[in-house]
Amino acid sequence: KILQLRESLNELIENGLLELARARYATGNKSVSTLQLNMGNVDALRTVRSHFEVPGQRYPSFELIGAGSGEPQNADEVEGGVRQRLPAKSQSAGEETQSSVPKHPTPNDPLRWFGVLVPQSLRRSQKCFINALEVIMDVANEQSRLAAEMDVYRASQETTASRAAEP
Repeated sequence: KILQLRESLNELIENGLLELARARYATGNKSVSTLQLNMGNVDALRTVRSHFEVPGQRYPSFELIGAGSGEPQNADEVEGGVRQRLPAKSQSAGEETQSSVPKHPTPNDPLRWFGVLVPQSLRRSQKCFINALEVIMDVANEQSRLAAEMDVYRASQETTASRAAEP
């Protein structure tokens, strides 16, 4: 399974880089380059959290956390789905509506650094890299699970070897 995940990871990274090259070709190499990168205060759109499910667990588990929230999420949930709209403001209740709506800092989408009308190939490239992050997380979880099973196997081998040595 790990080999299949790594193969899909390679495909996602290849496709992401290919779509990035297509975006550069379509808009010109000056339009999509490192000059447009905001090297200042950058907040990650996705982060990965490592945790131990059971106390005393030797290998961590990983889960994807969205920007600014503490709950796990998938890339498919972020891109699609139902969005909540702000209530219509009336003349008299304008101040009340603004104070009742919680203000969450919106993450700075890196696609906006390249302008308002971003090529679709750049959006596809971003989705490929987001999906690659999910696959990387799955590979890490599988490797942790495999390492834990290898520890159990080695411990059982040591106990059978010690029993065989005791005549």
